[in-house]
Amino acid sequence: SHCKPTPAFKPRIDVNKLGSEFGSSILKPQIEEVLLSLEGELADFESEIVRLQSQIDYVKAQKEYLLRYQRLLRSFIAPIRPIPNELLGIIFEFTCEVNVFQEYPWLDQDEPPPTDSDSELSSSIGLLPALAISAVCARWRLLALLSPRMWSKLSLELSFSDAMSTMSDGLTSTLELYLERSANSPLCINLAAIGKPMKKQNYLVSLTRHSHHWRSFKYR
Repeated sequence: SHCKPTPAFKPRIDVNKLGSEFGSSILKPQIEEVLLSLEGELADFESEIVRLQSQIDYVKAQKEYLLRYQRLLRSFIAPIRPIPNELLGIIFEFTCEVNVFQEYPWLDQDEPPPTDSDSELSSSIGLLPALAISAVCARWRLLALLSPRMWSKLSLELSFSDAMSTMSDGLTSTLELYLERSANSPLCINLAAIGKPMKKQNYLVSLTRHSHHWRSFKYR
């Protein structure tokens, strides 16, 4: 819907005339009168700014709503939509050949991470494809949650130093999510840890809790 037109804002004081009308000969009562008018004028300007900002926010919100609706309508005619769930699930499993948990920032300056952070694989769909796929739409999310094997191939790439001697909380919580969603599917785990961690590692605790599901575990 279109915004209703609003009356034009009309300042009570002509700013261009202030310098010419009020010189050094102006009396104190006149100054006080002008100051009082200026206070009211400044308050009006502030109110006008708030009103205009509110209109801008409204228009932006309407634009975002239309963009979301446009994306929704386009999704109904997307070429991938007619693909059966069974076939789509197989495609997803091939896409999730590996989910890379790479520590950021990488702390070891001498040895780079196994997965090049500048490569195409470093995008979200490349590093954590199962998580990326599950965030696309309700249908894909449901298929991802019904496909434990998508979440079962994990590669951990970690670097440690005295300043940071444990895996970040965000990465640990994401790993926990993967382990939970892998359900009873056999786990294939690759671990590349560079440096010497100085304290108990939460990610190892998480992995060992699911050791009865390990199909393979490689450390390098």
